[in-house]
Amino acid sequence: MRFSNAITPLIALGLLAMIEAAPTKGKTPVTTTTMPDGSICIGTIYKGGCLGTTKAAPGSTEGDCYGFNEAGTGTNGSNCIGYGDGGDGGTGGNGGNVYGVGDGGNGGAGGAGGNGGNGGSVTGTGNGGNGGAGGTGGNGGNGGSVTGTGNGGNGGAGGNGGTGANGGNGGNGGNVTGTGNAGNGGNGGNGGPGSGSGNAGNGGSGGNGGSVKGTGNGGNGGSGGNGGPTSGSGSGGGGGGGGNGGNTTAGKGGNGGRGGNGGPTKGSGGGGGGGAGGDGGNTNKGTGGNGGKGGNGGSTSGSGSAGGGGGGGKGGNSGKGNGGNGGGGGNGGNAHGSGNAGPGGNGGAGGNSGHGSGGRH
Repeated sequence: MRFSNAITPLIALGLLAMIEAAPTKGKTPVTTTTMPDGSICIGTIYKGGCLGTTKAAPGSTEGDCYGFNEAGTGTNGSNCIGYGDGGDGGTGGNGGNVYGVGDGGNGGAGGAGGNGGNGGSVTGTGNGGNGGAGGTGGNGGNGGSVTGTGNGGNGGAGGNGGTGANGGNGGNGGNVTGTGNAGNGGNGGNGGPGSGSGNAGNGGSGGNGGSVKGTGNGGNGGSGGNGGPTSGSGSGGGGGGGGNGGNTTAGKGGNGGRGGNGGPTKGSGGGGGGGAGGDGGNTNKGTGGNGGKGGNGGSTSGSGSAGGGGGGGKGGNSGKGNGGNGGGGGNGGNAHGSGNAGPGGNGGAGGNSGHGSGGRH
């Protein structure tokens, strides 16, 4: 009893100190603290992490956090962004222990976007950087262990005569809630002076949703560019595959991009196919993406076929898995040519008490 009576005041003092040390709602003191890695935290330190703005360590070289000719790598617990002018974007650092962002840097002209870092252990995002013109979008990092997102970056637009880049893949959502959305494909550039294609990039694959709820959506395909003046195609990008939904929600496949117009003489303008739908959660459905609309054929000849709808994902225990709808067909050429509509996607397998519907043609 003496021992118990002696330590009781110490426990009370310790709890009081912990309560005072934690950040309070509406009353967060702003301080400047040097972190163990040399970076400077402008905000509050909580459980070893910085709740606020983190600056690079004094005297650090350009490549440590802000790099202009090479990829800059973000320090952990910070929100550093790497600039890769003409090169790849910097890789995002991991988020703080509680909150934090690990964004990947945006790519410069022709450069790929950086991969997103992982979110914080409780909440936070891990976004992939956007690709520069012609650059591929970065992959999204994983979300926080409880909540948070892991979004993939968007693909850059293709230049004239060039092909649009693909969108980045979505990261996984948090363990409980959160999304894992994929980036969209970049739009295709116009074809070259004589002939050439202006194809769009494909959408990235969606990440998995959280274990309880959350979505894993596939990215949409980019729009196709117009074909060259003589001939050439302007195909739309395909939609990315949808990620799996959480236990109680669904994962949707991305939609196919719209097809560009064919060249004035001949050429095709096909729409991209819809992505396959992800599997639904235990109580919901997984929907396939819709096929893109077909572009117009050339003025003399050529096709304007639409892309097919994506296959539906598997439904949950009490849900259904719907197939995506086929896209509308574009117009054929003035002299001859086809404008076919895309086929509907196959219906996914139904759950224990559900069904899987096929898409419309």
